[in-house]
Amino acid sequence: MKRRMPAPPTQPTPSPGEAPPGPELSEAAIDAFLGGRDPAEVFRDKGLFMALRKKVAERVLQAELAFHLQSSGGGNTRNGHIRK
Repeated sequence: MKRRMPAPPTQPTPSPGEAPPGPELSEAAIDAFLGGRDPAEVFRDKGLFMALRKKVAERVLQAELAFHLQSSGGGNTRNGHIRK
């Protein structure tokens, strides 16, 4: 007799126009991220939040560029209908 795997927990479906729920962050993860800094300092002009936002944006753009270059066929082609 085979054992059945339990169904994964379901997340509530967001309402139209509402963002889906993000991952849960533990207090320990937040404390590690802050690294002893004052939470008010995080949101200042050149605070930790702005640095994190910049790094995430760079990583997303890099991934998008890599995906685009990978999906374009990788060759030096125009539109694929005629040879150069």
